[in-house]
Amino acid sequence: MIKKNSGLLIVADTSPLIAIAIMELFPVLDALFEKVYVPHAVVQECLQDLTKSKSIAIKQALQQNFIIEKAVRDTEYCQLLGEILDAGEAEAISLARELGAIVLIDEKAGRSMARRESLACIGSLHILIKAKQTGRIKSAAPLLNRLIEHGYYLDNSLIKLVLDTCNE
Repeated sequence: MIKKNSGLLIVADTSPLIAIAIMELFPVLDALFEKVYVPHAVVQECLQDLTKSKSIAIKQALQQNFIIEKAVRDTEYCQLLGEILDAGEAEAISLARELGAIVLIDEKAGRSMARRESLACIGSLHILIKAKQTGRIKSAAPLLNRLIEHGYYLDNSLIKLVLDTCNE
C-alpha cells in the first residue's frame, strides 16, 4: 500500500491525464499525492469525446475524486502564458504556481515554461515508475507498450531509461 505524501499537491495537464487513463493508473496517482488538481481547460480537453474509453476513465476519476477540477484565479497571468502555450498547459502552470504545486506535464514547451517559473514538474512516465517502485504494478513494459499502441511516441532511449529504472 502506498502512503499518501501529506501536503504534496499536483496539477495535471491533458496529455499525462490521458496517458494515466490509458495505463489505468488513477489509483496510483491518488495514492502518491495528497490532491491532484485539474484546471477547467484540461477537463474540457479531456472530456471532449466521451465515446473514447480514456475520456470515460478521466470522467470517472473526477467522479471518484482521484482528480479535482479547480479554477485558475490569476487569469491575467494565464492569458499571458496562453500566448505561448495551449489553454490546458497555460492553466496547469498558472494553477500550479498559485498553489505551489508540482506540474504533471509531458510536452517539452510546457515543461520548459514551468521550469522557467521555478515549478517542479514530472511527467506521466514518472507516475509509471513510481507505480512499479511501490509495487502497485508488476511490470512497466506492458504499460509502455499500451501507450505506444495508443499513438504515444516514446524515444527508445526514454523507454530504456524507464525500464532500467524499473529493473526490467
